[in-house]
Amino acid sequence: PEFSLSAIRFALVESLPAATVFVFTDAPAKDAELRDTVVSLANQKNIKITFLISGTLTRRRRSVSRGKREVGNRDTYIYIAQATGGQVLEIEKDEVFQTTRLVDLVVTSAEVSLLTMQNVQSSVRAHNIPVDSTMRDLVIQVTAVGATLEV
Repeated sequence: PEFSLSAIRFALVESLPAATVFVFTDAPAKDAELRDTVVSLANQKNIKITFLISGTLTRRRRSVSRGKREVGNRDTYIYIAQATGGQVLEIEKDEVFQTTRLVDLVVTSAEVSLLTMQNVQSSVRAHNIPVDSTMRDLVIQVTAVGATLEV
């Protein structure tokens, strides 16, 4: 475990409003008791937090309480990402370099979210996304277990 939420809290304090904070980790949060503080600060500054997790975090485990410190699991990161409009992406360690392209795209673009859906029942659905000539790039991202996308 690591003090990841303390580090995220520090990053939020130093970040400009409306930023995106990316967290690369392979360890559970040793300071999970800061979860609501992190969410509150991120929402005050309109900051999205996206986690790129690997290693043992990609397998489900229960939260464990050790004395005063609460040790979180991947659900701690999922909660924070959902509460701030971010995402949790599970990656293999050898994919870390490739995922930096996503970070670069977010950092260098004027991102506008056109459609966001959470906790949608699984089924085949069609969604219209308005696109016009003022858009230079279009990124469609689907995050779900077993999700497929047809454009």
